Amino acid sequence: MRSSLLHNRRFLIGLIAISALVLAAAGVGLWTVAQPWLTPAATKPAFDPSSDRLLTPAPSLEELAARYPRIGRLLQDASLGSVYKEFVLAFERGGVDAARALAQQRALLNKRDQVRITLVIDNAANTAGVAAELQALGIIIEGSYQDLIDIAVPMSLIEQFAQNEDAGKLFEQLTQLDHIIKLRLPLPTQVNRLPAHPLANAPARPSWIPRFAPASASELAPIAMEGVEVTGAAAWHRAGFTGQGIKIGVLDLGFDGYRTLLGGALPAQVTARSFVPDEEPDATGEVHGAACAEIIHAMAPDAELFLAYYGGTETGLGRAVDWLLAQGVDIISHSAGSSLGPMDGSGRQAKIVDNAVAQGVVWVNASGNEGTEHYRGVFTDSNGDGLHEFPDGTNAMAYRPPTRGDATIILNWNDWEDHDQDFDLFLVNAQNETVASSGDAQTGQAGDLPVEGFRLTDLDAATYFILIKAAGATHPVTFDLFALNGEIEFPSAAYSLSTPADARGSVTVGAMRWDTQELEDFSSQGPTNDERLKPEIVAPDRVTTDSYAPDSFPGTSAAAPHVAGAAALVLSAFPALAPNDVRDYLTTHALDLDVAGPDMATGFGSLALPADAAAPATVTPPANATEPPPAIVRVTATAVAVVPAPVEPSAPRARRTSSALIVVLGAATCLGLAGLIGSIVLLVLLLRRPPTVRRPAAAAPLRPAAPPPITVQAFLVDSTGGRLALRPGENSVGRTPDNVIILANDDQVSRHHALITWDGRHLSICDLGSSNGTLVNGQRLTPHVTQPLPHAAHIRFGPQSEFTVWAGN
Repeated sequence: MRSSLLHNRRFLIGLIAISALVLAAAGVGLWTVAQPWLTPAATKPAFDPSSDRLLTPAPSLEELAARYPRIGRLLQDASLGSVYKEFVLAFERGGVDAARALAQQRALLNKRDQVRITLVIDNAANTAGVAAELQALGIIIEGSYQDLIDIAVPMSLIEQFAQNEDAGKLFEQLTQLDHIIKLRLPLPTQVNRLPAHPLANAPARPSWIPRFAPASASELAPIAMEGVEVTGAAAWHRAGFTGQGIKIGVLDLGFDGYRTLLGGALPAQVTARSFVPDEEPDATGEVHGAACAEIIHAMAPDAELFLAYYGGTETGLGRAVDWLLAQGVDIISHSAGSSLGPMDGSGRQAKIVDNAVAQGVVWVNASGNEGTEHYRGVFTDSNGDGLHEFPDGTNAMAYRPPTRGDATIILNWNDWEDHDQDFDLFLVNAQNETVASSGDAQTGQAGDLPVEGFRLTDLDAATYFILIKAAGATHPVTFDLFALNGEIEFPSAAYSLSTPADARGSVTVGAMRWDTQELEDFSSQGPTNDERLKPEIVAPDRVTTDSYAPDSFPGTSAAAPHVAGAAALVLSAFPALAPNDVRDYLTTHALDLDVAGPDMATGFGSLALPADAAAPATVTPPANATEPPPAIVRVTATAVAVVPAPVEPSAPRARRTSSALIVVLGAATCLGLAGLIGSIVLLVLLLRRPPTVRRPAAAAPLRPAAPPPITVQAFLVDSTGGRLALRPGENSVGRTPDNVIILANDDQVSRHHALITWDGRHLSICDLGSSNGTLVNGQRLTPHVTQPLPHAAHIRFGPQSEFTVWAGN
């Protein structure tokens, strides 16, 4: 008989070669994957605030004012936003071409080659008069609301001023007009949608969910999508509750393609209105609103839809909401939000929401997609250089911009009453060069905001660094920084809500995957900055729509319209319910997820309309339906001047995405190294070993015959005599489809409730920490403790799912 392979020289030599190749390939792959984040950490520069390339705003403006005396006074005018000072300075240095290039880079220009500015007026009563005066100067009014006016200044008008005097004269006239107290950079609201995911990488559409377009709304489901079934809405449709008689306003930043969906994915007729000058709701370059409307129509197919396109500005938002209220809508669905505001329910957008709710409207808002794009920390400056120190002790946080779209970074801090703590925001590259900065004044004057921010277009795909510098601060503040659609080094999901998701009257919605009911990591979490529970509920995302086909629709943007549609079904069943009653009805019936009770990630749980939809009128709304949800009490440290321990950094999304690959490559590296060393050792031992005399192989020992297969079976028997077979080994019991025993129709059963083990002869049971407990023969089990399960035992999972266990042939 031939010797074994491990004693064959040729085989061992080949194994050495293969192991060496595996080791080399895995090592190269591991270095390639890990290198992008290793490089910034290894080369993270130490930024010197005294460097000429990192300018502090006040001294640099004084120097520039002396160097350019024509615009010196304007450069030091605290009422003018810092980006407009940069624009005027670029005009002074390089003319119209340099100014236009900066305006394009900083996203100041609209589609009509006009510089966009938001004006803050001293009193809302003066807004109309100021607007008329501006129009006389040739300035375009894009919209006004309360004490805000959005204007657009044609570049051609700025050039005329530059030819006659200087470009700064126009801005100087604006700052000196009566009643104008601030010229501010518009940082618009953004939609809460992630870049589309191809359906090839998304969960497949189940065979039980058809896709069709009926001829009329009476056929109930124009497009049956995943969320309709998993939320229980389909059962309500069959029971005759389809949102009939309910008006829903869809408030969004674009409805491209909605006309082609009429009569199919959308009702045959909708009412649409634009609140952006010279733009139609379906000529925006954005299909987001149409996709949200599709979800609402699938959930509530007989509801009447009103589409309001507002462009993302606060003035547009206010006017759009006023129009929707005039149409008599019952529900407003808003899948967008802004990262600029106090996030405690006191901001302008939150007040717009609360005003609508006070008029009887159910407002549903996406929580935001900033769970992995938000940093929170207390100002720390242990060495006195004025630069904030991040959790790793350095004064810079690594940042990678989005691969598509503008890079937007917004910094807020908790000084909304006094607004006299002055900080500036910088974005620098690895060469210590300032790429962008924001240095608005916070001196306690009217119109000041504790906010810095900027937008950048066409930012190179590289690693940059965010710096925060004190320009006039006397005590520590808490920062909330949002790097929208980008990646930051120290993300923090807590307090990552956008506004108006923080409004007291809003039903705020987080996102979970429709197929697994797992919370999306990007879903913005609470609490609000005044420690209230948000979001109240989570709902499905990654569903299929015509607007995004063949891609799925991920994000809290997709989750919110599911809740808006569900609210329409509830109102069609209970027309007399007030907005707070509807919110409480939905949260009362939500399926609790993971942590028992409400939490700041999933609220009261996932959207689940009651299973007894055939008679939903028998479901009594909560007695306290008119009361707002209680604030969640959180234990917090008392604020002191000494900086607390830094926020523990979480892994950025890019690291999490590549972590599995790193593990695989690391394992391959270890395998290749072990194979190489082992085969070399065996080869050396083989070369030194003297030849051996072959002996006949010993007869194989007799083995006892295998025992006969087990024929005893075990079952769970319900009250009707129906049997659920228990398989040999572990049998998980719970509500989700990944269990062996699936109790999907009992919302009192936890996702993973209990575990029954069957070895063919004996049964045992263990409660998995379920919310409502497991009882055996009337005795409640201690969670996570396994105990024997006797034959004919009576088992109850939660308060209503009851079985008897039987074992036999």
